[in-house]
Amino acid sequence: MQALSDANELDEMMDDLIDAWRRGDTEYMEETLLADMEDYAELNKVIIVDRNIDWTGQIEALLDDKSDYMIIVGALHLIGDEGVPRLLEERGHSVTQMYQAVQ
Repeated sequence: MQALSDANELDEMMDDLIDAWRRGDTEYMEETLLADMEDYAELNKVIIVDRNIDWTGQIEALLDDKSDYMIIVGALHLIGDEGVPRLLEERGHSVTQMYQAVQ
């Protein structure tokens, strides 16, 4: 129901999110996306946090491989204290955030 009630604002929200993503503005994404998920703690745990923890182990195994991989996940998995980059850093890996320079 929440998604349907927010549908009228979806275009603007997506434009703002894409702009923030290009700039590497994780603070904005945390303040908006993660803040919205706080209202749904159980859902956040199941679809974001638990998956991030699981994926971190899988990604770590790929880092030991000599091949290169591209891993694509949604934005919520890449931000916050329980995001995949932070979890990888906690395991001792170096993580570099990429962004597009603002013109």
